[in-house]
Amino acid sequence: MKDFFKDLMVLYSLFFKIGLFSIGGGYVMLPMLRLELVEKRKWVNDRELLDYYAIGQATPGIIAVNTATFVGYTRRGIPGALASTAGMVSPSLIIILAIAIFIPMMETMPLFQKAFRGIRVAVSVLLVSTLISLTKKGWKSWIDGLLTLAAFSAVVLLGASPFPVILAPSQERPPMSFISLFITFFNIGLFTIGGGLASLPLLYEAVVDGGMISRNLFVDMLAISQSTPGPIGINMATFAGYQIAGIPGGFVATLGMV
Repeated sequence: MKDFFKDLMVLYSLFFKIGLFSIGGGYVMLPMLRLELVEKRKWVNDRELLDYYAIGQATPGIIAVNTATFVGYTRRGIPGALASTAGMVSPSLIIILAIAIFIPMMETMPLFQKAFRGIRVAVSVLLVSTLISLTKKGWKSWIDGLLTLAAFSAVVLLGASPFPVILAPSQERPPMSFISLFITFFNIGLFTIGGGLASLPLLYEAVVDGGMISRNLFVDMLAISQSTPGPIGINMATFAGYQIAGIPGGFVATLGMV
């Protein structure tokens, strides 16, 4: 029993450290995972680790969190999965909530405003670069191109919700109670396949089109989430949840996303 709880603490602290230094998305954690799991602890081999990562990328949710859950489960079952997932998410919760609490004061500072104007431009370039990269990987035939064009037209030109476009159930949004906040981010996490950036149109539709936050604040959220430790999708969920319902909202939105 002592070894069991020791393993849970090791899993939590290991993925806390990985989450703390995963700046820029889930892909950043792969070399750290290999160093910790393959070389140092020899819990898995290279092939098994790549299998975990492939499963994490091909299933709903954030890649980094999915991989942490999978590794924790293979080590110590469901308690191990919960410990490793909590470890991966904790840095995002702590850091993003701290930033979200102080950002209203920082927004009035001229230096801060100038810095974020520059960051917005950089994030826009990164998003375009990511879009081009994902398009090259995702398009296997001209049919894929037509489907992409149709989805883009439906969301951007016709103003359709991204949820029905990706086969999510369409429904009227209820008042944003903690239950509905959880359900909103649960839906976003459920249909986020392929990484945190895939959650952006769903997040935008939920929190910007829903009138909860402004477009500029959403872009600032993205810039902060991209440049701080933790998976982008989790950082965005924590930040948005805080803006909607304070610190409890940050916890609820993060839990729903996970």
